[in-house]
Amino acid sequence: MMNHSSLPHQASLESLDDSLIAMKQRLTWLMLFRVFLSVGIGLSFVFLQATSLRSLYPSDSLPTIISVFVGVYVCNLFYLFSLSRSSRYATLLAYAQLFTDCLGSALLIFLTGGMESPLIFLFALHVLMGAISLYRAGAWFVVILAMGAFSLLCAHEISLIDFDRGTAFRTLKYILINGLYQLGLLSFIAALTGYLSEQSRLAHLRLSFASADMKTLRRLNEHLLMSVHNGIIYLNHRGHILIVNQATERFLSLSAKELLQMKIQDIFPQLPSLILHESLESQLSEHFILSDTGVYSWEYLSLRSASSREPLAGDTLSNDRVILDCMLSEVIGSHQHSINSGWLIILQDVTMRRRLEAKMSKRERLASLGEVAAQIAHEVRNPLAAMVSSLEL
Repeated sequence: MMNHSSLPHQASLESLDDSLIAMKQRLTWLMLFRVFLSVGIGLSFVFLQATSLRSLYPSDSLPTIISVFVGVYVCNLFYLFSLSRSSRYATLLAYAQLFTDCLGSALLIFLTGGMESPLIFLFALHVLMGAISLYRAGAWFVVILAMGAFSLLCAHEISLIDFDRGTAFRTLKYILINGLYQLGLLSFIAALTGYLSEQSRLAHLRLSFASADMKTLRRLNEHLLMSVHNGIIYLNHRGHILIVNQATERFLSLSAKELLQMKIQDIFPQLPSLILHESLESQLSEHFILSDTGVYSWEYLSLRSASSREPLAGDTLSNDRVILDCMLSEVIGSHQHSINSGWLIILQDVTMRRRLEAKMSKRERLASLGEVAAQIAHEVRNPLAAMVSSLEL
């Protein structure tokens, strides 16, 4: 027997497990993307420098740049391997990977021209990845790291300015404006992506809880359907049986697999081939009784362990027969003429009720016979009493 009080708690645990699984999958794909991104950027750097199409960095910086790419690549592989082994520290691994990516990007920007580096766009990518993996917190975490990296880069470039030259203050102004511009752009991207990711997270949570509630209701409905004592059959308007419960199997002496392969007309031949109100009303006087609520009812005689079944006829109530009270009602979908509407048949065992009614009817007949016998005896006793008195005189 299912404990209904544990269903909401079980649903919340399932939604939490689903969110952890979804987060693990999301981080796995992001880590794979980072691995391919680091490899692609590294190969493009080597190609551009080898073909001399554009000098991106000094030649003596090549070993350091390759070391940075290899270090980031190895760290991403390590994080990916750790995440595949266990998702317990998924959030910590995501923060560590963002920190590693930002550190590697800062080193690459420093080695390829500082604030003028063509790789400065990497921080925007890290903001997007942070928002995807850790939502708003991840996006602003990258912004804070970028603020520290740009501050160090600006401080390094300012330290190289020769203030004895006339353009020193113009260069200083350009460096500060460029740094503030980059930080403002990253902040805008972080605010936008953080908001969108939070909305996506809330929508996903609502969907997860709604899905968990649907699972709980489905389990509860299945439990109620299988635990009721009345038989339940759900079918479409063409008579194909879609759902049955255990009580129906017991009443009809057929398994659910056999019933789902049958049409309702195989069990109740009096039902029309196309179950509609018009076809039912045409046979109302012959087989059915229509109630004020639109429910069609009739009685059906079933055998406990026999393959033949027949409608109820006569008053024979042997022990191997079951009398079923059948009630047919229409199930309407969201619209009145929805194609998803069907019919519901409820089977109720009224064998004991009919037996009691038969016993009560027999007792009433015997009581009436006793009253008639008493009246006859009374009518006979009166003249006999007069005759006895006359004989005594």
